Amino acid sequence: MKTKLFLSAVMISWFTAAQITQPTIPADGINYYIDTRAVFLNASTTGPWDFSSINPDDSREIAIQPIEDSPYAADYPNATHAFYEDGYVQFPGYTSTEYTYNGERSFLLSSYPTPLVIHPYPFNVGDVHTDGVFNVPFEVPGGPPSLFRDHEVESEAMDTSSITLPDGTVFNDVTLVISTATFTDGQTGSSPCITVRETWSWWAPGIAVPVAQTFDQLSGGQCPPNPFQFSRFYTGEGPFAYVCTPAINCSFGDGFRLVNLEEIDNTSACEGYADFTNLVANLEADTTYDLTVTTGYGDQYITVWIDFNDDSQFTNDEKVVTDFVIAPGQSGGNFTETMDLVIPANAPTGNHRMRAKSNWQAAVPDDACEVTDYGETEDYTVNIEEVLSITDQVFNNAKLMVVDLGDNRFELSINAQSDLTLDMAAFNMIGQKLTNGSLSKNNNGAYQATLDLSQMAAGIYLVKVHNTGSNLVKTAKVIVK
Repeated sequence: MKTKLFLSAVMISWFTAAQITQPTIPADGINYYIDTRAVFLNASTTGPWDFSSINPDDSREIAIQPIEDSPYAADYPNATHAFYEDGYVQFPGYTSTEYTYNGERSFLLSSYPTPLVIHPYPFNVGDVHTDGVFNVPFEVPGGPPSLFRDHEVESEAMDTSSITLPDGTVFNDVTLVISTATFTDGQTGSSPCITVRETWSWWAPGIAVPVAQTFDQLSGGQCPPNPFQFSRFYTGEGPFAYVCTPAINCSFGDGFRLVNLEEIDNTSACEGYADFTNLVANLEADTTYDLTVTTGYGDQYITVWIDFNDDSQFTNDEKVVTDFVIAPGQSGGNFTETMDLVIPANAPTGNHRMRAKSNWQAAVPDDACEVTDYGETEDYTVNIEEVLSITDQVFNNAKLMVVDLGDNRFELSINAQSDLTLDMAAFNMIGQKLTNGSLSKNNNGAYQATLDLSQMAAGIYLVKVHNTGSNLVKTAKVIVK
């Protein structure tokens, strides 16, 4: 029997402490690249600090986006930015006077009515700051009602010195801040979980994430200890282009075992999140397609988005399937159903990311980054093809014929029973254009031209015939002897 369990430890996936002054964040947002190590790193409270001997285990991305550009502005009015990492979204406030925390969307959903001030600006060596917010309601999808949190923090700036990262990068004027966060989480009328996290953060001027960070977490009260240790290191930055990768529990069979859409015919196991963007379906605008899905558990709600504007966000107007339910009321077993996937008439041409997301026994959240209890997320690519005009279709379906006339002269012909304007050009194998001309229609309706390469050196050449007014080209090889 499948059992849905309430998560025993409720915690925040990223919590940072302090820096001396307000960081610099580009108006369009920013991506940070991070190396990680799944241990707590013991270090001195005084610098300089040298982590050049550390061998990271993995890499990841963190992205920070202005809140007004995100889908969450209305729900997090006290935040200035949305902070994306591994399918989780958190909501910091970077202002000129303070750095705040305002809630998260992970396996829990919370929005702090009053900002938790992690530290004011400026925050100098020797400064200590404490703050707390109490009785903040939160939700856990599929969990019990009436959940509340107390969140308290104490932060102290320990020292300023230089730091050497695992990749050899050296930063000067870096401030180490040690913070202790205590989360008291529980249901009204019952004993709470109490989670304590100690975080060491090395802040470099101007950077909105620590250049090094390590934390150690332990739970108690109604929760088992669940010890958790983790470290990470800054490796670079780039423009905001974050694609969240929400991994969901599919170990009972929830999610996708088959996704079939035109050229995509993908059988997979339980990945939680999977990037299959190397698989491409060629689709046309204003067309409805059959999407076939197999899942290993019933009551699966399926939603599919296509990121038509390529902004790495998945919005309601980009849904092409909305909450189709596979095997309603069923439990374990293999279930296959086919649903309509509708491409709108105004869909832009080109390649776009497609996200398929499932959720057990409930509608898929509008937020494509949200982590639910059971389901799966898979990403693919769709290519919205340009719809050809009648003349383009005629040209596209016609065949380019090349006949060797001898003496390195060739006859080109296309049998297309339509009025076309066709240009031709010959190129050598390094792309230099050698000659050009046009094809003329003969009495039989075919288009012909003679290509004279008698003055060219022996070798292989390319001839291209272009349908004027479109991007369509036909190519053939000719051999000069």
